[in-house]
Amino acid sequence: MAHDDHRLSRRGFLGVAAASVGAASASGLTASRASAAGASRTVLRNPLRIPLEASPAGLTLSAAPGIADLGSGRMSNVLAYNGFFPGPTIRARRGDGASVQFGNALAEETTVHWHGMVVPSLADGHPQQAVAPGGSYLYQFPIAQRACLNWYHAHPDGLTGKQVCLGLAGAFVINDAEEAALGLPSGSYEVPLIVRDASVDSRGNLVYKDRTSGFLGNIPLVNGTRDAKLDVDTALYRLRVLNGANARVFRLALGNGAPFTLIGNDGGLLETGVEASQIVLGPAERLDLLVDFRGLPLGTSVMLRDLDARWDLLEFVVTRSLDAGGSIPTGTLSTIPKLAGPVRTRTLHIRRDEPDQRACLLAPADRLQRPVRAYRALGVQHRRQCPAPGARARCLLPGAIAHRRTRPDLRVGAGLEGHRSPPRRRDSGRAHPLRWLPRPVPHALPQARARGHGHDDQLRGRLTAGFAAS
Repeated sequence: MAHDDHRLSRRGFLGVAAASVGAASASGLTASRASAAGASRTVLRNPLRIPLEASPAGLTLSAAPGIADLGSGRMSNVLAYNGFFPGPTIRARRGDGASVQFGNALAEETTVHWHGMVVPSLADGHPQQAVAPGGSYLYQFPIAQRACLNWYHAHPDGLTGKQVCLGLAGAFVINDAEEAALGLPSGSYEVPLIVRDASVDSRGNLVYKDRTSGFLGNIPLVNGTRDAKLDVDTALYRLRVLNGANARVFRLALGNGAPFTLIGNDGGLLETGVEASQIVLGPAERLDLLVDFRGLPLGTSVMLRDLDARWDLLEFVVTRSLDAGGSIPTGTLSTIPKLAGPVRTRTLHIRRDEPDQRACLLAPADRLQRPVRAYRALGVQHRRQCPAPGARARCLLPGAIAHRRTRPDLRVGAGLEGHRSPPRRRDSGRAHPLRWLPRPVPHALPQARARGHGHDDQLRGRLTAGFAAS
């Protein structure tokens, strides 16, 4: 089912990079009807930007300021990898090797973190491996994991949220023989979708506003495109969806009520496909979806929507009748080894052996005001006993918002921006179900993620309690 490919040679890839961000998508504009708060309006739709593809073998990658067209000539200052917003889609096969020479052309330090990839520590792009302005770093690692959709993004200490929000992110696709044997849609029928929110200032430039509970934008972007649309054939499509937002959770659905066929997630292919009319997608999570446009009349419009924000994210318009072959696979997609005797419940006991010690506990995911869905997906439950009711504690799970206590005069602050705790703010006075531990201290989590990017494979299902002496 492979059709026109988006791949470039390394020379061609570097040759078009400098001009790509500023190029406006002036052709192919269409109008559609949208409904918000009961009012109907006409929206000018813009052609969806499809990131060019590159191999990680001998890749030169640069982070630099740039200018991007968000659609209809609405230009914005951005941060871009190799001049692309979002960054190029890196594609490799299991068994390949990655050798990426990275250069930092920003005015501040940055790194490249390979989110979801199994890589050596020195190649993982954590904040302690920051690349200074004007500096460079060689990332080398083998591709040694099953087929899946991952992504790469900036991850410097205290700057992760801002740099990712302004554009430093891209998809990383891994293929393998097991996946190839299924005959899934490929080429122009395999479409990467980086879905996120954004805010712009009065001049139309992307802006990032640091918030304790995570940044929430007021407009949607798909592959960096506002009010996006994609012309499709009467064919089966594979959508590789990434939530690239800082803190927003999307509830995806098709406007015509048709179901998605979910065949994979962060870890790769599922054992069998699952039909779902709605799918909740948290920050940094990925989906592998099949959407069937076969049998639809020419001119049919199908909208990909976020039901929570009531946003129309992407309009699919059936423009060509073509039998591309392929079918939705039935039966087993992938063989996944089962865990032997997994422990589903853990009890944590916290105590102080010395009067001058102070504790910091990572709170159970099912007790947070903003649940960490990664834990719930694993079916893990946590209970704990607290020896000091009425005392204070600080939750430092990535993505978590400040804990609140019934005392209105209590000042608390929580959340991570890289590894930096935000300024404290006065509590709202609302009750919170957690009890509190004495004399809280921030505990710098190894490999902690920025707000909204906390669902990392290395943090799933893990709780850590840290103790520090006064």
